[in-house]
Amino acid sequence: MTLADSTAREPYPAAPAPLTCAVELVEALAAGPADARTALDGHSLRVTLTNPTDGAVRFESLELSAPADGGAAEPAADQAGVVVAEPDHGGPAWSVTVRRGATTIWTAVPPDTARVLGPGEAIALTLTGTHRTHPAEPAEIRTTVRAAAPGGPTTAVRFTHLVVAPRIRYFKPQDQVVPKGSKDKPAILHWHGPALGDGITYRFQQGGSSRLIGPHDIPRNLKITDRTTYRLDAGALTKSTPFALFLLEGGVVKEAASAYVVVSGGDLTAGDLTVTGTTHMLHGYPLISGESTSQTPYDTRHYQAAPTSGLLHGWIESKSTAVPPLQVFVHKGQTSTRVAAVQPRAPRTQAHLCVPLMKGDRFTLEIPANCKVFLRWVAFGRGALVPAAVTDTAATAPAGDGA
Repeated sequence: MTLADSTAREPYPAAPAPLTCAVELVEALAAGPADARTALDGHSLRVTLTNPTDGAVRFESLELSAPADGGAAEPAADQAGVVVAEPDHGGPAWSVTVRRGATTIWTAVPPDTARVLGPGEAIALTLTGTHRTHPAEPAEIRTTVRAAAPGGPTTAVRFTHLVVAPRIRYFKPQDQVVPKGSKDKPAILHWHGPALGDGITYRFQQGGSSRLIGPHDIPRNLKITDRTTYRLDAGALTKSTPFALFLLEGGVVKEAASAYVVVSGGDLTAGDLTVTGTTHMLHGYPLISGESTSQTPYDTRHYQAAPTSGLLHGWIESKSTAVPPLQVFVHKGQTSTRVAAVQPRAPRTQAHLCVPLMKGDRFTLEIPANCKVFLRWVAFGRGALVPAAVTDTAATAPAGDGA
């Protein structure tokens, strides 16, 4: 057996590395929001082994060592508390032995004794059950990987890794999906990190807006501790929103974390939009259908603000003789503008109408007597037009003519 050191810090003879190894400190995953106060403050070690060769490699064991005084990760008091598993592979956990001394050493062996990796294949191992500390400076962890080409001798390769634990140890929503504008289920964010003071401040970003959080500038519904819960105002989220948390030290950004909350049925703002499938956004609502029985020259009808943009379309038909035009007035404050006027050219003929209305437009219809009328509201979205009292609109006499 030969032993090669990836950092050339040990006097071992060089040998080709059949596998590469990377180590990082990651958050321990919780099963759900109920575990937030227990599992979320921990960390695990993730070890990724990759076969960079053109042939298969038989992986036999992984040895990982760290100083017993802790550093980035200190072993648990007994090996029963340490679990090595492949989250992406499933199956039983790996067998683990622990040797304790000035340096504590884990040795992990796959459940099937030897694991064969094809060319370019990688496996990710997660070590949980360690005591976690959070040093500001990197800590040294060493790994020794034993592997061999099929039928070849076993090669042991040693790697040295510098690992540092982040000070923002957790930043995630309690619920990944929340209803739009919900008062019963507001968005709640959790993070674990340093409390304010000693030059530590945070910058919290929600969507495109951000605010500095310092000892003298804290939102009323937020208390910064080493385990912080931030409950947003009820109904604050109307669309899916990204969040970012920046840890500043002396005014300089040292760390950042991000999270994303999906709002079901939320609003959407887009630039260019290309639809390659089907769309369903038009909804039709009958407005007027039948004969005008007004005893005056005009039947005047007022409507409240349109709940969404859409089209007012239909037709007017004279019964026997020519009738005055069907007119549409849109009101802006105290100003009314005639935006359409259609009139049949001869008895028993139709004149067609199509008027776009913007969300919020208040309008009035003037329907002549002795005619048949059919009008329909086609909304871009949902929302029927609602009649309004005369006092809800401005004067209907046209101040301008848009016809």
